[in-house]
Amino acid sequence: MLKKILLNSNWDLKDEFSKINLKTDIPSSTYEILEKNNIIQNPYYGLNEKEVQWVHKKNWIFNKTFELTKEDLNNSKIELILEGIDTFSEIYLNNKLLGKTDNMFLEYKFDIKPYAQNKNDLRIIIKDSYKISKEIKGLSIKSHKFAEEGVEKIRKAAYSFGWDWGPVIIDSGIWKDIYINTYEEKIPDFYLDITLNENYEKANIKIEFEKIFENENLNYEIKIKSPDQKTISKTTKDKKLEFIISNPKLWWTKELGKPNLYEMEIKLKNENMTLDLKKFNFGIRELKLIREKDEWGESFYFKLNGINIFAKGANWIPVDNLINRGEKLNLYENLINDSIKANFNMIRVWGGGIYEIDKFYDLCDQNGLLVWQDFMFACKPQTDYEGFYENIDKEFEYNIKRLRNHPCLALWVGNNEIEEGWELWGWKYFFNRKYMKVYKEIFEKILPQKINQLDPNRQYWPSSPSSGGNFKDPNSPNKGDSHYWDVWHSGKDFKSYRKFDSRFMSEFGFESFPNLKTIKQFSEEKDFDFYSKVMENHQKNDAGNKKIFDYMKKRFKIPNKFQDKVIISQLTQAEAMQYGVEHWRRNRNDNHCMGSLYWQLNDCWPVASWSSIDYYGRWKALHYFAKRFYNPILISIKDDENQFEIWYTNDLPKIIKGSLILKISNENGEIIKSENMSIELKKLYSEKIKSYKLTQKNVIIEYEFKNDDYNYENSFIIGEPKDFNLCNPELEYELEKIETNKFLIHIKIKKPALYIQIDTKNIDFISSDNFFNMLKSKKTLEIITKKDIELNTLKKDIKIKSLYEIYDKNPSI
Repeated sequence: MLKKILLNSNWDLKDEFSKINLKTDIPSSTYEILEKNNIIQNPYYGLNEKEVQWVHKKNWIFNKTFELTKEDLNNSKIELILEGIDTFSEIYLNNKLLGKTDNMFLEYKFDIKPYAQNKNDLRIIIKDSYKISKEIKGLSIKSHKFAEEGVEKIRKAAYSFGWDWGPVIIDSGIWKDIYINTYEEKIPDFYLDITLNENYEKANIKIEFEKIFENENLNYEIKIKSPDQKTISKTTKDKKLEFIISNPKLWWTKELGKPNLYEMEIKLKNENMTLDLKKFNFGIRELKLIREKDEWGESFYFKLNGINIFAKGANWIPVDNLINRGEKLNLYENLINDSIKANFNMIRVWGGGIYEIDKFYDLCDQNGLLVWQDFMFACKPQTDYEGFYENIDKEFEYNIKRLRNHPCLALWVGNNEIEEGWELWGWKYFFNRKYMKVYKEIFEKILPQKINQLDPNRQYWPSSPSSGGNFKDPNSPNKGDSHYWDVWHSGKDFKSYRKFDSRFMSEFGFESFPNLKTIKQFSEEKDFDFYSKVMENHQKNDAGNKKIFDYMKKRFKIPNKFQDKVIISQLTQAEAMQYGVEHWRRNRNDNHCMGSLYWQLNDCWPVASWSSIDYYGRWKALHYFAKRFYNPILISIKDDENQFEIWYTNDLPKIIKGSLILKISNENGEIIKSENMSIELKKLYSEKIKSYKLTQKNVIIEYEFKNDDYNYENSFIIGEPKDFNLCNPELEYELEKIETNKFLIHIKIKKPALYIQIDTKNIDFISSDNFFNMLKSKKTLEIITKKDIELNTLKKDIKIKSLYEIYDKNPSI
């Protein structure tokens, strides 16, 4: 039986001059280990980022001793597997050089049978990636003002050299498991080819192994267990095996059904002896990217098990700059759970980070979350240094094979914004055009051929944004996917989103500051100013804090207190995204627009950025807004100068009947118009319900759709909140504890309360709603705290305010 010997514990780390010598476990990185041992201060605090740059300008040595038994050594095959080395290294076993690594995204295997002994010494010398990137000849540019150049010449996570939301922390180390496999024979790589008939009543599951064994006594024993625990099994000596499953339980996104998973167990046997065993989950589903000519140009949408889906979600960046820490802090589980709570059905893994760890894809499988997967190229012309093509060929093959059997995987995409850069950013005028040929070789030849060979049933898209390649109109509103940055980078107002009718909006965004608790974890009170050195260091988009402030002034009065300015920044961000998303969702008919993935879900350190969830997992206003504007049943307002329209969008494949209650109030809460109507929501459809003329400025529209199964309520402000003459809402609230970690908050008002925010000084929590307008006199919400606490503790810590209290009758502007 194959034996896996994990080598993750009891390592030594020292620098090349042996001045630092530390004990550690892996996976871990140099920055993480040094911080944990107080050699460096937290690089995320204050201006410490600038003080720790020496770390990546050294070589580091990881060392471990381990023993193998006589039984281990007697196996015919002994392999050392390094799942992830960041990035350049030399690997020695018992002073014998096994080989070198030069790609962070590759798994490395070494046959150590000739060198293994009872007592062994494993030494890994991690080289200075920054220095090596400077030594390689070829094109080299900065991605952003605060970034370092050179990462495009090495196969390493690009964001580690700095981005316009991330620090320069060019980390290194052992970022995945290291282990030894001893065995006689093992199960080779295999591919699942799953097809469904037209009625989705029969699934054909083909398993194709990469090799046939010469030993005629070897066979595969394969068992499939359904979600309801029914099993079928077969045995074969062949390279291919086929199962037929009648009435399969399909894998769905959460809004459409249950993400059913089957379990497959594969045994490699020599007569009655099991030589190797693998267990994994898979899903039965049909997913297609539909691109068909139509009245606008060409469609771009996903069809899941026959249902045309509007993709709703965000862009995903690496969860931490110290890359191993994310899994240790449960950031993967938390972020995926929070995505589902906000009604996501898709995540885009952005091309400047990493091919994510296995846990990420497993969680997406389990939660019905589709994954748009970029290959790891972003925002820079790609140079072709010596050995480059061989290197990326291995990278592509390894990662395609690793991920191809996941039902969550929706699309392979060549890169982020490189085609757009050549055609629309002016690269072709100031870079050597030979790099355009490199681009076409990688993204329009090598990658599509590789995917057709290794994952033929999954589609490939050359770049994002793109109209299909060949540098032809790569950010078209009529074909392919789009990125839209005129709101934010070009300073345009929110309504500009409505002038761009994308087929699939895969990137757009707006910045805000993180929660005050988060700000306190990287700064002192003396730094509480948008333009302090610390705040500017935790803002990597050039002049970003000024841009946040300028946008805030357009819509809101600016309060005096720093913490209230932070709230206004988050509200501004959330409303910007709401304008865009609701517009594109109103355009879903005839598959005109079928996707909205905002930039970005998460942060890799505490920072002012485009995220909806900050580094410490705290929801910004945007994430609460996303929970509302990504609801599969959406009621939305389209406002013009003298009128507004009320629309519904139904992303569910069924007709839904119910009541729509609409109230239009002035700023004092006086009802201008009230209406209760029965409506029918057509399936997979969006439609204007009614138009209303505006008889006055500054109104609040409250709307609620409900029936026995659904209840959607929201509100919309017409006019600029800075022009509202706000009344004291006389906010009151009561708390009650209903179970462990769970509380109810009962809120009462006497006058309209705009943008009510529930927050705490110290306690982390998620509320069932937040940053909402309240016109009704009473509202009850659920609060779930991260840790169980006493009711009195929450009472002392909680604070609730509306825009009236934020302004405190004395705004600075």
